[in-house]
Amino acid sequence: MSKPSLKLAAAICASLLAMSVTHAASAQEKLQIDIPAQDLSVALMQFGRQIGTEILFTPDVVRGKRVPALKGELERDEVLQRLLSGSGLTFRVTSQGAIIVEPHKTVEEVVVTGQYTEAVGMVSKTAQPLREIPHSISVMTRQRLEDQNLATVDDAMRNVTGVSVRSINPTGLMSSIMARGYSADTILIDGQPASSSSSVIAAMYADPAVLERIEVQRGAAGMFKGAGEPGVTVNMVRKRALSDFQLAAVASVGSWEAYRGELDVTGPITESGRLRGRAVVSLRDAESYWHNVDSHKQVAYGTLEYDVTDHATVSAGVIYQDVDTGMWYGLPTYNTGRQLGLPRSTSWAMDWTRYEARNIDGFLELEGRLSNGGHYKASLRQQERSAPYTIPSTAFVQANGNMTLNAIKFKGFHDGADDDDTETSADMYLSTPFEFGGQQHNLLIGADHRESVTNFNRAVTSLGTVNVFSFNPDSIAEPPLSAYTLNLDEETEIHSYGIYTQVRIKPVSKLTLIGGARFSWWESETFSRLSNTVTSKYDANAEFTPYAAVLLDVSKNLSLYTSYAEIFVPQNLRTVGGEQIDPRVGGQYEVGVKGEFRDGLVNAHAAVYRIEDENRAMADPLNIGFYVPAGKVRAQGFETEVSGQLAPRWNLTAGYAFTETKYVIAPAAQQGTIFNTFTPKHSINLWTHYRFPNHVLGGLEVGAGVRSVSEFSAVSSNLRIEGKGYEVASLMFGYRIGTRYRISLNVENLLDETYLRTIGGVNLNQYGDPFNVTLGVRATW
Repeated sequence: MSKPSLKLAAAICASLLAMSVTHAASAQEKLQIDIPAQDLSVALMQFGRQIGTEILFTPDVVRGKRVPALKGELERDEVLQRLLSGSGLTFRVTSQGAIIVEPHKTVEEVVVTGQYTEAVGMVSKTAQPLREIPHSISVMTRQRLEDQNLATVDDAMRNVTGVSVRSINPTGLMSSIMARGYSADTILIDGQPASSSSSVIAAMYADPAVLERIEVQRGAAGMFKGAGEPGVTVNMVRKRALSDFQLAAVASVGSWEAYRGELDVTGPITESGRLRGRAVVSLRDAESYWHNVDSHKQVAYGTLEYDVTDHATVSAGVIYQDVDTGMWYGLPTYNTGRQLGLPRSTSWAMDWTRYEARNIDGFLELEGRLSNGGHYKASLRQQERSAPYTIPSTAFVQANGNMTLNAIKFKGFHDGADDDDTETSADMYLSTPFEFGGQQHNLLIGADHRESVTNFNRAVTSLGTVNVFSFNPDSIAEPPLSAYTLNLDEETEIHSYGIYTQVRIKPVSKLTLIGGARFSWWESETFSRLSNTVTSKYDANAEFTPYAAVLLDVSKNLSLYTSYAEIFVPQNLRTVGGEQIDPRVGGQYEVGVKGEFRDGLVNAHAAVYRIEDENRAMADPLNIGFYVPAGKVRAQGFETEVSGQLAPRWNLTAGYAFTETKYVIAPAAQQGTIFNTFTPKHSINLWTHYRFPNHVLGGLEVGAGVRSVSEFSAVSSNLRIEGKGYEVASLMFGYRIGTRYRISLNVENLLDETYLRTIGGVNLNQYGDPFNVTLGVRATW
């Protein structure tokens, strides 16, 4: 896959500017209507047959939506309005008389309804109302990304209930995303794996500019992704090509010379709208309050969708990202674990310690719907990544301020395939409803395949001893490549396959039983170029992962649920007998309540959970260098969240999480201690937004938010490094000029609190951003 040109992306945008839309109306007459409660897609097809008119819609806009029974003598438009009520959809009539169902597109509608009432990809493959998903789910909407000016995935994740972000680079390009005591090891894009690393380069898998929303499921989700950590799964849903012409342009300027520009255009390419396109271009250039830590990012995204029939759509596209940024981990501590007390702006990045990365993500999808309301999807995704970087690395600081300084170079020692990473994934499934006992049920079957090649090489050179209180990083010249000693150079290949099935049974209308199972095949091999040997190898055959859940509607607005999901995590270690150590296994138990209010405009949930993580590798006390599968970790806690439109023009998202982790079976020094010290025991996230009515300060909107976490810590070389709890407040002011233009001002760290947002190890201690502002202008057509 060749490197796309930004000029080409701009040309795509220019060609899409010519797209247009037509509208028509038709006469009305009273109709005798008797439509039962069912999936929206089935109801629309049934109504279309009754009136003898084709009702067109793409599977993604109606997936997972249901309608209540509708009966009476009604006009055509009234029927459609009632069927689409609360769904976020509207309809229009073409000049040929066809009816097209599509999302609301006006600014007014987006502002009022900028909430999502469903999620897809993690626990059901198909979109389901949040109330019908028996897990703790949060959705970061497009509107909230814009309102809060969340320009990176790190920023977005820090504002999600129960999620912690451990930044490995201050600019938000490398991070570990955590929940329930575990790091995410897989990022999904449109429900398909796009990464497989416990230290996720989050910004390289999808930029918020190309996303419609971000879905976050806390807890185990192995049914559809296979092997993986049980803490959190992040699904990034990309923007789709729309059948109406839309154009959005964004420009912003912020503290530390942060400039960003974005162009997003979509619409029909052919007059019929069967062929649609979308293009997004985003450019960002920013300095920072850290010395030599700047950030430059270019993003280009293009996609085409074509309706091959009235019931099947093919889509293809590419996401390209190019990053160049100053690279630095963070401050070290004294050899006692005490912080140095240096200013927040302190950085030992040199002008030659850089991170230069390129990511190309191509995809091809076929999606269709069946006459019975079912649907199918086949998708193929391939990524190519190149991410060489050089970074300063320090040791603990002595009492006199002296420390050892090194430079570490990751990658950049080979050309092409020996340095780049690739990942290919394919998935196909069929979901179909069926009738039995007077109730509608659903069966899903599918299969997936995933393979990746990851190259990792690392070299170190010494830069001598410096004093932290007088050190000038600009005084150190870049060492030649020959000065580095290559101490790690390996390639890891992973191949995995899986088949899965899930059935949703409704014995009675208020009760849903969900059962599922997955069989996984997994192979991994790591080859060392230094020793020219295979250093680790692992395989698992037909690993069985069951899943079960129960949902009970106890009232019009409330549902109770319980769910059980098993864990499967391979371990590439050996016993003294030479056998592969067994994979980590265990299960997650979750019990909760979900609420849906104001016709679905407000969603709420509360849940308690326990994760039992067993067979963890422990050092064999009798045989040094070997392991036994005997360890056990337990994570448990409580989470609650309410989100949505509490009243006209007033949106709120508020969440709280209590998390407790500990070693249950471990070596004596760890027994009973905290498993993940970085995860705070208590965390609160709050964001609220209000838009004034037209007759009172018309056009004005305000927003405010708070993030609060309790104390956390890190353990390194038997030292405990403490991080104090903190609260960070933010404000937003916006003003709309007509329906097309919007000016916004975002203020972050309103009270200019000094706090450590990331701690850990020898040199991974980062202060949070000081008080900063961003002024933005958005125009839409």
